[in-house]
Amino acid sequence: MTEEIVWNKDCWQTPNTEKQPILSLVRDVFDGLICLDPCTMPNNPTKAKYYFTEADDFLSQTPSIIYDNCWMNPPFSKPAPFLEKMFDWYKTGHIVQAIALLKSGTMHNQSTSHIINQSRSICFWRSPRIAFLNNLGNPKKKADFDCILVYFGPDHWEFYKTFKSRGIIRSH
Repeated sequence: MTEEIVWNKDCWQTPNTEKQPILSLVRDVFDGLICLDPCTMPNNPTKAKYYFTEADDFLSQTPSIIYDNCWMNPPFSKPAPFLEKMFDWYKTGHIVQAIALLKSGTMHNQSTSHIINQSRSICFWRSPRIAFLNNLGNPKKKADFDCILVYFGPDHWEFYKTFKSRGIIRSH
């Protein structure tokens, strides 16, 4: 029997289930492949072509290539530095398009709202609340907060078409 790694409250993996096919929807927007996941686990559950784990420390990285897309589910206790770094790579052209999964409260947080306001679209995920997975990929609990998916990039229409059945979409 495999033992669970000591639990870190920020190690919540994104579900990809029949009821909550979040990663499948993200891949649909990204033409089937997640290119970069800067906040993943060592086993790379999103199957991103390029990825950074906690040990790789995305916040200390400098981009060496152009990533077609980026999926990011940052640590919910401190999303701001991760969102800022991803957005900086997006603004400088090192990321072409990105989707970030965040607590809805980050929209009103002074350290993140200015970035979210520059996104092209936001999906306010409707119920059921997202049931995140633990570090082994097993269902752990439903979030006790609402979530948003924030899209940056040129194809916000594809994001809208893909996510419209899953929540309310606000586009700029």
